[in-house]
Amino acid sequence: MDCMTDERAPWLWALLSCRLCVGVCQGALDGIPHVTDEVVYTLQARLFAHGMRTGPPADVSSMMTYPFWVTGPESRAAFPVGWPLLLAVGECLRLAWMVNPILAGLSVVLTYRVGRPLGGARAARLGCIVVAVCPALVLLGASRMSHTSVLVGLLLGTWALVDPGSWRRWLVGGLGIAYTVLARPFDA
Repeated sequence: MDCMTDERAPWLWALLSCRLCVGVCQGALDGIPHVTDEVVYTLQARLFAHGMRTGPPADVSSMMTYPFWVTGPESRAAFPVGWPLLLAVGECLRLAWMVNPILAGLSVVLTYRVGRPLGGARAARLGCIVVAVCPALVLLGASRMSHTSVLVGLLLGTWALVDPGSWRRWLVGGLGIAYTVLARPFDA
């Protein structure tokens, strides 16, 4: 199989990207959040997964002194709700560590879908290869940061613009942009 001519190539590169992200997540990162933002996103996602918008106040206020975590009469994250809501789906399934690797794989396929009408099949396949093995995207895809989900949201919106098909594609593109606004408003 020639990886530059086969139409299955974007899906194969997406699987490779997902596999790389899972390897880094489970290997180097031990499947747990490390950065302050990731911890706060995970705490908020767990609250959402249990049907709560905010958590109870800390028994000892100094126990919950944590960057980006608001304490007061209620405890909550200081971030927008989009990414914690999406991460809460993974929390409900006990697979929160898999959300970003799946999104990383999806970003590879969407890069192909966006690139094909703009530069042709060969350029689109090359773009999806670059996205699949980009070290920065693999690391973000292995983490619990919101960047990978925003990339997917923006790619969905771009896909609707560069290859307008049915009203369904416009709906999916609009949902992608709406998600981006809910997850990282300044990126939108």
